[in-house]
Amino acid sequence: MSATKRLFAAAGVIIAVIIAAVAFSSTASAAPYVNNNTLGVSDQTPCAGCSVQVAGGGFTPGETIDLSEHSTPFNLGTTTAGADGSFAATVTLSPNLVGQHTIVAVGETSGHSASVSVDIAGSGAGGQETGGNGNGSGGSGGLAATGVAVIGIGSLGVVLLAGGGLMLLAGRRRQKVNA
Repeated sequence: MSATKRLFAAAGVIIAVIIAAVAFSSTASAAPYVNNNTLGVSDQTPCAGCSVQVAGGGFTPGETIDLSEHSTPFNLGTTTAGADGSFAATVTLSPNLVGQHTIVAVGETSGHSASVSVDIAGSGAGGQETGGNGNGSGGSGGLAATGVAVIGIGSLGVVLLAGGGLMLLAGRRRQKVNA
């Protein structure tokens, strides 16, 4: 094999490796964590068994919203988000739960959620604070896609191994011809 042919063969292998690296490589793309869901209550210190206004936003228009009281889950009912994704409802808190608790709103369709903390006092001892602080804790209902595109990296490795093997065979063949 002439020196020119060897030069072109080596250049061809290098170009093939570069094309394979570009074609099979991709970046890991994770969707950013966005929290557009909000939730607030009319009274941050209600009494056990009392009614409070719950209002939220950022949900899918028309979806059913499940409302519940947490530490010990207590179903507060459901409501429907309006055309703008917001809702308002009056709920009655559990008569048996006192202390620090969380009211949670979860969209049945989207899985998005929001929550607000309340300090529930004993029966009949509710406060008069109005307007919730709306510390929504919504999410997309799943994990973000993270990691590395291993198929591209693995393919590049296979191409490089194959190229190295071909170069080794060509070198051995050349030694036999020259000997």
